[in-house]
Amino acid sequence: RGRPAPPAPPAEHAAAMWKQGHSATGLSSELRWRWRLVQLKGGCLHWAFPPAGEEGVPELVPKGALDFRRTPCSVVKVPRSGTQFALKPVRGHRWRGLPYRQLRRVFVFDAAGSSATRDEWMSRIQAHITYGAAFALATALGSVPDSVVKPVSLPDVQASPSSADCVSCPICLEDLDEERPITQTACGHVFHDACARRWLIKESTCPMCRTDLYTRNMRLRSAPAMVERR
Repeated sequence: RGRPAPPAPPAEHAAAMWKQGHSATGLSSELRWRWRLVQLKGGCLHWAFPPAGEEGVPELVPKGALDFRRTPCSVVKVPRSGTQFALKPVRGHRWRGLPYRQLRRVFVFDAAGSSATRDEWMSRIQAHITYGAAFALATALGSVPDSVVKPVSLPDVQASPSSADCVSCPICLEDLDEERPITQTACGHVFHDACARRWLIKESTCPMCRTDLYTRNMRLRSAPAMVERR
């Protein structure tokens, strides 16, 4: 129990394939294809100049990168092509960590001539996108200070006079049980740990009594932009 642990990253993969260049001036003539070494590692996609005569260099010095842990994105097939696919931010988001001109860019790749097919590339990329989203959520949930939420056991909840009548989580309305970690706030209210942390990413007060759960010297750090506010 305690702070949520980040998920295990998916398998790494590196191979060469075509990447469409971007135009700094808006001229279509600059949108030419370039042969790049592309590497998937830890929820990021890197690309670099391909090494002479080999692929998959362990210590890749990237020319560019997309960080799926910082930007919600999707990978889609390019229409009327059997080998091309594109990466783009989901609606309402921008690429983080890229130059201003590329914040909303759609990155297009072509698996023609690569050691992996388009479907294989897309499947591997989707695994890293899913990992990136889970990593961002775990990081955001873990940003809630331990002094604000205290792990408790179900027997302790049932034995306490102040919480004995609490049989369900007030946030999700599902039953409290021993399969899901339970937490208690300083004001004495009990929730599922994940529910309380999701609430406290956005708010500083208890969802039941609106007690401010943060002291003046301990304010909630801003959650990563990857986590969608609802």
